[in-house]
Amino acid sequence: MTVELDLVDIKRVITKDGKDIGVVSACNLDVSTWKINSLIVEVEKEMARELEIKKRLFRGAQITVQTNLVSTMADVAQLSIDMAELRKQLAL
Repeated sequence: MTVELDLVDIKRVITKDGKDIGVVSACNLDVSTWKINSLIVEVEKEMARELEIKKRLFRGAQITVQTNLVSTMADVAQLSIDMAELRKQLAL
C-alpha cells in the first residue's frame, strides 16, 4: 500500500556524499505490520539527469528507495550510500 505524505513535513533526501537528490513524497507501507518498506522520492531535475532516470509525463522523475538504505531520518533523510552506489542500485 502506498501512502501519500502530503500532511507530513517534506523531508529532503541526501546521499552519503552530501548530494541532495530530492524530497520524500510517499512511502510503501505494509499494513499487516505497519512497517514502512520503502520511500518514494521525487528527484530533482539535475539529479535525475545524473542518475539517468527518465522523467514521467507531466510529472518529475521518481525513485523508490528501500528503507534499509536510509541511515538517518530527522530533518532530512540521510542515505547510507553515496551517489555512485545509488546509481548502481537503481540499475538493478
